[in-house]
Formats: sequence, C-alpha cells, structure tokens
Amino acid sequence: MTVRLGAVRKQWQALAAAASVAIGTLTAVIHPPPVGDAKGFVALASFLATGVSGLTYVAMTRWSSQRYTAIWSIVAAIALLACVATDRYYDGLSDRYVSVYQNERTLTGDEYTPDGAAWVRQSGHTRVDDLVFDAAGVPDRIWTTASIQRLRLRMRAAYYGCVPAFAIAVLAVVQAVYCASLYTRSAGKRRPRAS
Repeated sequence: MTVRLGAVRKQWQALAAAASVAIGTLTAVIHPPPVGDAKGFVALASFLATGVSGLTYVAMTRWSSQRYTAIWSIVAAIALLACVATDRYYDGLSDRYVSVYQNERTLTGDEYTPDGAAWVRQSGHTRVDDLVFDAAGVPDRIWTTASIQRLRLRMRAAYYGCVPAFAIAVLAVVQAVYCASLYTRSAGKRRPRAS
C-alpha cells in the first residue's frame, strides 16, 4: 500500500481543523488553570485534541457503515457527558480554590499551614479571596505547598480531560450523522415490490 503525502496532508488538515474548533470553543469558555504558562496549557491541549482526533479518525474510517450509527451516537453521548462532567469539576475547583489578587488569578490549597489555621481562627476569614488578600498574594503563607500542588494537578487533569472529550464528541456526532445518512440514502433507493 502506497501512502500518498497529499492525502495524508489533507486528512491532517481536517483533523487540525477539528482540534482548532475544540480548542477555540473551550478556551473561550474555560480559562486555563492559574499555574504556569497559559499559552503552554492551550498548546498542550491543542496537541491532545489533535492526537485524539487522529485516533478517532482511524476508528471513523474503520467503522463507517450504517450499522454503526447507534454505536457512534453512544460514543458521542458518553464523550459529551465526560466533557460536561470534567468542565463542571474544573469550574468547581476554580470557584473554590482560585482567588483573584491584584487582577491575577492565584491558586490556593485545601489544607492550612499551622500559621494559616491560626489566622483563620483569629480573623474569621474563610473565603479564599479574603485569605489571599490577608497573605498579600502569597498562598503558601496560608495553605501548605503540598495541598497547592495537589490542586494544581487536579485542575490540570480536569482541564486536559475536557479537551479530548470535546473533540471526540464533535467527531462522533459527525460520524453518527454520516452513518445515519447512509441508512437514509439506502432506504430511499429501495424499490417497492411488485404484487
């Protein structure tokens, strides 16, 4: 079997376009975690979406007949549910553990340092925005480094989990519609039986 570079390039352009749609949509809705370089997060998410789109495309070429319509519909539904679940989880983490201090998003933790626990008891502050303000924008003064790192990993996992799920969902919906259209076209070609 000879691989044609033109055909491969065309397929990868389509996959890159699907990944771009996924990334463009998600970055408009979901902010990258406030840890590290935001452009790096978006670039890695784009790479993940492209890779997952490529693997999904392989499955799409393999299972593309009308009998796979229900399977692709189920895959699309599961991927959409996974996308919504990871997005809700990410938003929950962001709402609870991300503070804005001097127009910068700051990640906090879920476990106080001894000094942080004493300050919470003394001040009565429990909101992360108030505590980060009290700590002059240095979350390590209130929360343990280990808990901040743990939340950083959880937020990254949720962010990166949403992107491939969204890409799979988009491609699976397209494939389900394509497989269903094969059924519609073949049903329209049937001729009534003569009596």
